[in-house]
Amino acid sequence: MNDTIELLTRVLCDLQPENPTNGAYLYCQTKSNQQSIFQAAHFLLNNALTHRILILNTKAKSGYPGFTEWKQQLHQLGLSEDQIEGVLNVSFQRKVDRFKV
Repeated sequence: MNDTIELLTRVLCDLQPENPTNGAYLYCQTKSNQQSIFQAAHFLLNNALTHRILILNTKAKSGYPGFTEWKQQLHQLGLSEDQIEGVLNVSFQRKVDRFKV
């Protein structure tokens, strides 16, 4: 029971780490909601809570405009090249690789 309470506290109370994180992952959003995600990225970097922003490195899909468009928009908000890193969906890529001839 105590483990459950501790987990809930950590998840719901947004405890700030003592040191900046190496990266913060931005979950893919549709265009209609992406501004809130970009504002969060800007806040995290400006307040030295993280060193870089991680975003899914893929083409547009399921409403997500894609890595290239998000990276461009984050640059427009003042994020530098070394503050943005694309990450792959490894589990999906493994499934795709199994079907390659």
